[in-house]
Amino acid sequence: MKKNNIKEEMNVKVIFLFIPFILGIIGFKLERNEYSYLDAAYASMQMYFANIPLDWEYNIYIELGRWMAPVCAVFLGIDLIMGVVRGLVWPRFWAKLPSHYVVYGDSAWTNMLCGDNRNLFSKYCVLDEGTFIDCSKYILLFNSDRENFEFYTGFLLPHIKNKKTRIYMNVQELEPQDIQVKNLTTFQINDFIAISFFKNSEWVNFEKKLIEQKSGQALKIGIIGFGDLGKRMFQTALVMNIISERQKIEYHVWGNVQSYSRKHSGLSEQNMKPDKVIFHEEAVEGFFDFLENFDVVFLCGQQDENLRILSDLLRLTAFVGKGGRVYSYVENENVLRMFQVVHTGVKRRKQETEQTFLLKKRLFPISIPEKEKFLERVISDDLSVYRRAEEKHRAYIADAEKREEQKGEYDYFNWDELNSYLRWDNVSSANYDDVKILLREKGVPQEQLAEFEHIRWLRSHYLDNWKYSDQKDDSAHFHPDLQNFEALQREIKKKDDNLI
Repeated sequence: MKKNNIKEEMNVKVIFLFIPFILGIIGFKLERNEYSYLDAAYASMQMYFANIPLDWEYNIYIELGRWMAPVCAVFLGIDLIMGVVRGLVWPRFWAKLPSHYVVYGDSAWTNMLCGDNRNLFSKYCVLDEGTFIDCSKYILLFNSDRENFEFYTGFLLPHIKNKKTRIYMNVQELEPQDIQVKNLTTFQINDFIAISFFKNSEWVNFEKKLIEQKSGQALKIGIIGFGDLGKRMFQTALVMNIISERQKIEYHVWGNVQSYSRKHSGLSEQNMKPDKVIFHEEAVEGFFDFLENFDVVFLCGQQDENLRILSDLLRLTAFVGKGGRVYSYVENENVLRMFQVVHTGVKRRKQETEQTFLLKKRLFPISIPEKEKFLERVISDDLSVYRRAEEKHRAYIADAEKREEQKGEYDYFNWDELNSYLRWDNVSSANYDDVKILLREKGVPQEQLAEFEHIRWLRSHYLDNWKYSDQKDDSAHFHPDLQNFEALQREIKKKDDNLI
């Protein structure tokens, strides 16, 4: 329940609690002319304790009041007292307990991820923007980056005295690694959804099998809806969806792609090999016949728009009969059950395969995994990935210094000194490690995994518009290793092998 709705509910309860009191004052003034308003108020208060003379002849106001007052006193009074305890007293005690978080923000994420926050034993306590409670951990979930920053700098920082306090902020338009402030950890919920999706064993196993079935033909993946989630799914796919030396994937993207494609000039056909990226500036409705032959379609817009496109795709095309999969973002995956298609009661030839379109068979949700534990997972996994990334960076520096220990030409930056791009690249590599573990379990050789890691590294650089040059220049985005794995010197290949 949103905070303004809670306030309205409390106001209604207060009004109902005082209705018998008002009725009593009116009734006692009418019944006893000699009563002053103070006497009438006192007699009215007695009604809440069922303490009024029984031999009186009551008028309608007193009669209503004396029946309503005890009921209101018992139920609404206790509820209001509990509300005060829950809203003011309990949080101050609760916030001292370990593994608890104070949450600020009125975005959709707040209600979705802290749905049980009114439970006294919830890990999350959602507070009004003007209420401060001392806690060791805070989560900011406002609707925009501007609101998050203004609340962080204008309200939270002046109140916090403990230097060990941790603050976790969800950013939307910005990249999490761009914010480098001590004790402030930024995360991106849609980014976490995308990363969790592409390193999931179910997806890796499905796509690896599909690539083998395609036998060198292009695997077509459509991404429809290029808001924040669509961008995160697309970018994550480029740097994590690298699973086979035989893959040849075409990514087709529909939505507001014009400014994005212009900003990311490094996503050329040459740079994305063996895959390919095609941006479509036209509306997806003109491509429904084209989508019939897609292997996977991701619907990444708002739920209402996704369901409309899904309905059109099933109704106006032969997509169901072609065997493709649809992954759709939904707030609640149960809504997808309405769109299931099962062919039953229709004669078909024995050699024909029944083409069913069922939830978890060909129709899948893109949703927040384990909503009740999601924030905790985001924070713990995010920190875990950052730790792994930092460890990989230290290992890289140790290896590099060992290789050039006789020259002594370079001083290497430690983790705290890295710029935002290099941090992101290390975090990207740490996330891709989970995919490489799955591939190694399937027998993919070490040398192949090293090449995959190099492809990931190339694409992470091309996403940030780096270019090839004989001389390395981080400030100018030039790097001599921006070339195919086969063209690399043996020493550079060994560096990728060491990362595995």
